[in-house]
Amino acid sequence: MPAASSRRRVLVVGGGPAAECVAAIAKAIGAHEDTVALWIKAEFGSPRSPAADEMTAKLRAAEAECERLRQENRTLTERLAARAHRSFAAQSIGAAAL
Repeated sequence: MPAASSRRRVLVVGGGPAAECVAAIAKAIGAHEDTVALWIKAEFGSPRSPAADEMTAKLRAAEAECERLRQENRTLTERLAARAHRSFAAQSIGAAAL
């Protein structure tokens, strides 16, 4: 039985907040915590912290996407303003003709 206990310690207690989630799920469905932990690992893979270069790449990609969206927003705003100005000018000319 000590082997199961040490195994449980590695799978569940070693996870910090994840261990609390495993315990809550196990309690909710009436399963053993080891079973839930193994199922989660099989279904979603082992938890890991992303490498620093991976985080940097994701951050740069997100910044590039934000800049692209800002540029698109500026372009659309300028196009909308130009159309609104032309529409206003056309209405003014039409009113002056009456």
